[in-house]
Amino acid sequence: MRNGGATIRECLESLASQSHKPKKMIVVLDGSTDKTPEIVHEFQQIKVIKTTRKGSSHAINTALKETGTEFVFITEADAAYDKDYLKHALQHFNNEKTGSVIGRLNVWKIRQGFLANYWENYFDIKYSKPYSPPNGWVYRTKLLKQIEGFNEKLERGQDVDVGKKVKRSGYNVVFEPKSLWYHAEALTFERTAKKAVYVSANSLAFYLANLKEKWRALLSPIANFASLLSIPAMLAPQTSIPAFAVFCLFLIRSASYISKNWSVAKHKKELMLTPLVWLFEGTFNFIGLTIGIPAMLSRRKLPPLYVLL
Repeated sequence: MRNGGATIRECLESLASQSHKPKKMIVVLDGSTDKTPEIVHEFQQIKVIKTTRKGSSHAINTALKETGTEFVFITEADAAYDKDYLKHALQHFNNEKTGSVIGRLNVWKIRQGFLANYWENYFDIKYSKPYSPPNGWVYRTKLLKQIEGFNEKLERGQDVDVGKKVKRSGYNVVFEPKSLWYHAEALTFERTAKKAVYVSANSLAFYLANLKEKWRALLSPIANFASLLSIPAMLAPQTSIPAFAVFCLFLIRSASYISKNWSVAKHKKELMLTPLVWLFEGTFNFIGLTIGIPAMLSRRKLPPLYVLL
């Protein structure tokens, strides 16, 4: 964890108050420069490990080496967990083919507003359909060590990469809707822009390594940006027929999404404006791609500015 001072106290309190008490709690401080260390040291039951800044995968693997329990629960500093999260999740390990479990994600409304409602709609829609999780957060410790933990070469997609390894090892990743957790999503447009740049800039290595399965995710930001550029074509379609066609496809996609999810979404205004959020994110996704592609081709790590914005 690095610089999680804004939310780490609530995160640790939610873990300490689990109805199924953790046998051991470990926090790895990945070169934090804010008040995170001071807050973490307030919790006497936590073992603290300090490292230089090496990324989240290295932090997880460092903690994994100190873990001797049958199961390990990997958490995020900007998330809080329902008191029965572990209680419900651990029941699935009675099935010997369960390798990992994840709960139902919700937006942590640390501030109210349009984007908070947007994310609430997003998760309600996501879980209104049959859901097959790509990865979990509670693992069999022996299995996680057997697959050599998290890939430290990836800055993004490490969790999904581990989920793929779990499945290739013959185990299942299980979704438990009663295990509720709340994540501090990007609730301002500034943070949304930074996150979009970060996601695209750091996801290329993972997406290209898994192109057969993840091509849609790789092309989505490019498609959104193309749609944004094609808006002027609506006013003068004769000047750019291909751009106008892209824009029309975007409108069809938007109308289909809104109509299919109208009955599920609690916040109708935010649902109607969702395509505008796609365009906003797509613009900064594209910026992230322009940063990430040269870095990947030159086999250099991205500058810290883009690794943790």
